[in-house]
Amino acid sequence: IVPPQYLIKHNVCACESITDFTIYCLQKACYRAQAIRQPLGGYWDHVMCLFEMNGKKYVMDNGRPYPKGILPFEEMKF
Repeated sequence: IVPPQYLIKHNVCACESITDFTIYCLQKACYRAQAIRQPLGGYWDHVMCLFEMNGKKYVMDNGRPYPKGILPFEEMKF
């Protein structure tokens, strides 16, 4: 995991660091947010941010080479 300064300066890092930073920002803005993991097999999992807004759950998946953005939790395919 890299510090937020690295992420901001280089705009590149692993999904876990991006998710940690996203959760930090959302929690500072008083949203309920947590990390969720998508098993990829073997040693690695993909990490995304699950957050709630207006009573609905959303997944923010920006830690990929081609970010998916924000999707309703129900539309996520795991």
